[in-house]
Amino acid sequence: MDASPHLVLLHVILLLSSCLSTSQDVVPVESRRHRRVELSVYYEALCPYCGNFILNQLVELFKTDIVGVVNLRLVPWGNASLRDKSAFTCQHGPDECRLNTIEACVIQTWPDFRRHYGLVHCIERQVFAQKENQLQSCFRSKNEWQALQGCYNSGLGTQLDLKYGKETTHLNPPLQFVPWVVVDGQALMDDYGNFLAYICRAYTGPEPNGCRSIQQKIN
Repeated sequence: MDASPHLVLLHVILLLSSCLSTSQDVVPVESRRHRRVELSVYYEALCPYCGNFILNQLVELFKTDIVGVVNLRLVPWGNASLRDKSAFTCQHGPDECRLNTIEACVIQTWPDFRRHYGLVHCIERQVFAQKENQLQSCFRSKNEWQALQGCYNSGLGTQLDLKYGKETTHLNPPLQFVPWVVVDGQALMDDYGNFLAYICRAYTGPEPNGCRSIQQKIN
């Protein structure tokens, strides 16, 4: 029998909380004086490759102290396209547009990336388990769910979509597929699964412990 949505969310929250605590303990104080590496993930909510990356690969960041030297940015737009100044279509249809907006509101409402990544992870897990009607279970309280609905229903979510669309459209090099992963301005192209190694190379502070165990080689 599948675990209940609440147990799934609890597992994700405990995982992220545990990893966050560990990361803060092991990152040297001097590391905090150095600029964090920008990790940007351009994606769309119903893309199976994006879902796999968010659920199974990006989560690895939170299992090491590398998370302490990163600024993670999730950008839910992907291959959506503008029809005019305020209307757009999404690659996987209206449901994807709606979910992109929901996730944009999550990112806006909970700006700490550790928090909103946990929520996006839960939403994506529910969606790909065909349990979209249980999205509310991803939130800790009714008030949180209402805060999300307020963003979505007020039109703020659409404004966020358009902002993400503009950012995605102006990427250089242009977005070719999703997920499109960028580390400090460098698009990783087909090597996006190796993102941790690129973060380690880009970071100029003391080497995080997690970087010492990364075996992948990059050009």
